[in-house]
Amino acid sequence: MIKQVLGLIGIAVFAVGCQSQEVNHEQSTSETEAVTQATDNDPETNFLIFFEDKLGYDANELSDKEYQQLLTTFEKVDQLNQDDPSQSLEALQLEATAYQSLREKGYQIPMMSLVDVAESFQKELSTQDYQLLLESAVKDESQMTDEEYATMIEQIDQIIKPFGLSATEILDKTGGEDLQLALYRVEAGQLVKENLDTIANTTPDDAIEEEDQAIWQTVSKLYPAEYLAMITRFEVATDGYDGSLAYVYSLNNKDFTLSVDNCDLYGENGELTEDAKWTLIHELGHIISMNESQMAQKQADESDYQVEEGTFAKESYLAVYYDEFWRNMNQKDEEDESQVTKRYEDNPDSFISEYAATNPVEDFAETFAAFVTKDKPSGTTILDQKIQFFYRYPKLEKIRQELRDNLNKLG
Repeated sequence: MIKQVLGLIGIAVFAVGCQSQEVNHEQSTSETEAVTQATDNDPETNFLIFFEDKLGYDANELSDKEYQQLLTTFEKVDQLNQDDPSQSLEALQLEATAYQSLREKGYQIPMMSLVDVAESFQKELSTQDYQLLLESAVKDESQMTDEEYATMIEQIDQIIKPFGLSATEILDKTGGEDLQLALYRVEAGQLVKENLDTIANTTPDDAIEEEDQAIWQTVSKLYPAEYLAMITRFEVATDGYDGSLAYVYSLNNKDFTLSVDNCDLYGENGELTEDAKWTLIHELGHIISMNESQMAQKQADESDYQVEEGTFAKESYLAVYYDEFWRNMNQKDEEDESQVTKRYEDNPDSFISEYAATNPVEDFAETFAAFVTKDKPSGTTILDQKIQFFYRYPKLEKIRQELRDNLNKLG
């Protein structure tokens, strides 16, 4: 998965472990059950996913009174959101009150919305800045031009950066399911924690979490040095168990951020799961195929393969791959899940997975993972031809062997 973002994320939260907890309150649910059963109309389950599965805390540590007060608050929030599907200021203020009450009990709760920021730092903010944050929190971004949105981000950043916060990250957290746990710079292959903290009234801590360091060491031992050096930011985030395992993104096709979900990397034996190995190789496929050496340096022809990140050079891996396997394929509504499923089902011998049928970029990365982890096929199906494509490039064969050797060492 490759993610395109508006600006560099300048925020580091805390790192907490993903733990399996037994819940004894009225609604008992395991982490995997919570992820699969949660609905927008189930505030208790959603709270347990957030508090236990994403943050790693135990709801049993809360007294029955504290738990019921929180549940009552989130039920009110849920009702407000049902009454008004657009972002409700009252709902966000109620949420902020609940989060602040947890912080006061010693729980490390990240800033979850601009309203949360405004309420937490109200004493330090001018009345004008406080109001601007509240107003920005409920603006309909879909009705804003790119220029208006960029201006809003700039205004918010001017207000909240002194507290070590990022407008882009806070807004992403408000609208998405991912929860960022920590962000590090990578300097000379080593992690350096961004000296920022999103928890109100705490001292910024530049210590590197042991678990995060272990994850980075795994990546360092797996990826070839040439491409490891292109990762300049390393993020630990989670969407709970069994969601997105990792993704990469870049603003300039030169410096990449690798984001991994610490809930899904390792099995019970403490070793990388097979899914984790596949996904990390998939993400490396994005870095290999979308770094600046693969992009066109001059004005592109209309026939050249272009994506949001830029235009691919004619002899780049993805341009050649696109010409051979995608140019004549119907790519209408490529991001529409029903169209992706239809494309996959209509071409059963063409894709290694349904996700590969999303677009050429994801197809390349998925097939690259198959190229690395599977034996060379001898058949003639389109999928066989796609995997055989990678064997044309001696450099990719060398990378394949290095990755296979590294996987064996990792166990």
